[in-house]
Amino acid sequence: MKHIISSKDFNYQLSMEKAKDLEELSQETWKVLHDKGELFDIDEIEEHFPAYISTMFATPSVVVKFPTYKIDVYGVDDDEVNHLNRVEIVRNFLNELERVNEKVGCGVAINHMINLVTRKTWDELAVEIKCLDFGLDKNLELKDGIVDLLKSKGYRTGISIDTNYIYSRIEIFEDEKKFRIKEQPS
Repeated sequence: MKHIISSKDFNYQLSMEKAKDLEELSQETWKVLHDKGELFDIDEIEEHFPAYISTMFATPSVVVKFPTYKIDVYGVDDDEVNHLNRVEIVRNFLNELERVNEKVGCGVAINHMINLVTRKTWDELAVEIKCLDFGLDKNLELKDGIVDLLKSKGYRTGISIDTNYIYSRIEIFEDEKKFRIKEQPS
């Protein structure tokens, strides 16, 4: 089996500095896995590619990891707005953003924080937006547009590299030890 980069090494190297190189490795992985009819060992996929097998859905899939941009959104908290209103304001904004561009994944989390020294507790609102287009260049444009929109609404942002997961359905063979990409109807 051809070796490109292990899934673990992809995770370790995921950074702004290495994003372009990792994208090239992910694209090479995509091409190798989609080579017509080739069988791959299920047990070895993570050792040789930035990929893994998923059985979460009705049809098993191979999932290839690609680098992408993640935007952390700050400035959501406002002392004059109660906690539930803050959550609703952010969710409405994210829903609006997703309607504008389906290549955006948004998440809102409320983290319950505890200071172990003072025993003080508080809730912190964490908002993350992940760019889900196919390709780092497209995601760069998407990220820049989202950041501009957020800034125009008074939010502050932080940018980092994260993982985008691209799925392809697979067929499993030989007592569930091998797989190949399932051909899509034309």
